[in-house]
Amino acid sequence: MQPIQSRAVRGLALVSATGFAAAGLGVAQSGDAETVSLETSINAVMVSLVDHAAHEIWEAASTDRLTGRDWQTVEQHALQLVASGALIRLVGTGPQDKAWVATPPGRNSRCG
Repeated sequence: MQPIQSRAVRGLALVSATGFAAAGLGVAQSGDAETVSLETSINAVMVSLVDHAAHEIWEAASTDRLTGRDWQTVEQHALQLVASGALIRLVGTGPQDKAWVATPPGRNSRCG
């Protein structure tokens, strides 16, 4: 595969990856999902999965050339963000996790 050199194309990929991640935040929970909880805090998930994956995507956007392998890595991190979005909708062990999960999407203080 040829390296991709266009900043516009890389920017579009970054926006697409971010869109995939945002789509993961809207995952609907079934009645059974209310009984499932994380064995760690939502904050730990955010730090270990979301921050790491987002950092790798931002790094890729700042490089001059991306190879086919680089694009595969960006795609893997975008999928990690999607999966993380579903995980942070579950109650974790943190002191505020139950309240965060109960707050409707878009009205959550942890996001802004």
